[in-house]
Amino acid sequence: MTDSTFLTVKKVISDLLNKPELMETITREVHLRGDLAIDSLLTMDLVLMLEDELSIMIPADRLTSENLTTVGGVCRMISGIKTP
Repeated sequence: MTDSTFLTVKKVISDLLNKPELMETITREVHLRGDLAIDSLLTMDLVLMLEDELSIMIPADRLTSENLTTVGGVCRMISGIKTP
């Protein structure tokens, strides 16, 4: 997972929650649900925003609870996906 992927995920989460201050506090260990109160609806919004931001399509088989638990999991989920 690259630092640019991590920065993009942080930016998208900050934009999604409309909290720019999160750019400074989000780490790879932050839990989406527990720490950021991102529910299932916001999780799907996050996935769609990441697809748009990165010009990728995230396969459904990557949308697992393991990949969508922490910020680091989200970064691992999208790493290796080729742009169209």
